[in-house]
Amino acid sequence: MDPTGHIFGVDDLIIAVVIGAALGAASSAARGGNILQGMAMGALGGLCGGLGAWAGSAIGPAWGWQFAGSIVGGAVGGAANSAIMHGNVGLGALTGAIGGAISYGVSALNHELIGNYVENLKELGIGAGVAAAGGAAGGATASAIEGGNVAEGALLGGATGGGGFALLGTPDLIRNQPGQNSGFRVTGGTDADRARADQALADLSQNKDSAEVVRVMKARGVEINIDPNLQNGSYYNGRVTWNPYFHIQANSGTTITPTAVLGHELNHALAPNLGSVLHTIRFGRYNNLEEYRVIAGWERSYLMRQGLAPRTDHGAASWWIER
Repeated sequence: MDPTGHIFGVDDLIIAVVIGAALGAASSAARGGNILQGMAMGALGGLCGGLGAWAGSAIGPAWGWQFAGSIVGGAVGGAANSAIMHGNVGLGALTGAIGGAISYGVSALNHELIGNYVENLKELGIGAGVAAAGGAAGGATASAIEGGNVAEGALLGGATGGGGFALLGTPDLIRNQPGQNSGFRVTGGTDADRARADQALADLSQNKDSAEVVRVMKARGVEINIDPNLQNGSYYNGRVTWNPYFHIQANSGTTITPTAVLGHELNHALAPNLGSVLHTIRFGRYNNLEEYRVIAGWERSYLMRQGLAPRTDHGAASWWIER
């Protein structure tokens, strides 16, 4: 989620939920209400803020759209929560908007410090610490708005934010640990084809936006099946099918190299369950939301760091196989 166009993703939705829960708990405590109920309602409000940021990224990949969407979504979720709980709708909207802004900031900072995926205990600790700081700030603010004890709100919000991130980030940590089946399984093709796959992975590992993707996919043991006659790239059921000679001339004028195609497909492999859902949702010139997630997210940032114009659709002016 950076100025180069990192799209708001699932990890950001988790942070939005965690920060929302922190604000909800603090607000409820300040009113003398049920803290767990407030936490649950706050989490739902945070989800609204996260979805708002995601909607903002659909309008435009620039960070400003995501930030604005997070605030608007948080305000809507906060107002709805207050209405359901028979509270002050205006204060609820204000608290939700602040929560949306804080969750965006926490997500942005965590992206810079630990990336998009929790790979070790150090990253889990850093992420939890940032979430705790954000939760404390949100909890103190929520308590002040509700006229409660600011210090108590900060403590409760910090504990909820940090603890929530640690709880929800642990499955990601476990999934990304190298196991018995770790390491890329490169199948098909000739020795020369497989050498091209090794070189493409090495090139991707030199790029800030894809090095983490390569590490995580290697730890998960993804298969890369080489098909020199394939007129595209694909990912299905743990297998990326890739042509090391396939090039795309994008409508933006940029040539999408075989290395970029491989990175694109590895990003589909990162979130297969989400991808299968997003693939069913039509989305204009990108065909579906899953293609938008990858093209406007990782691929955009990858191309821009190389001084190339990003794609603005999932189409192509032309394509060719060059051996």
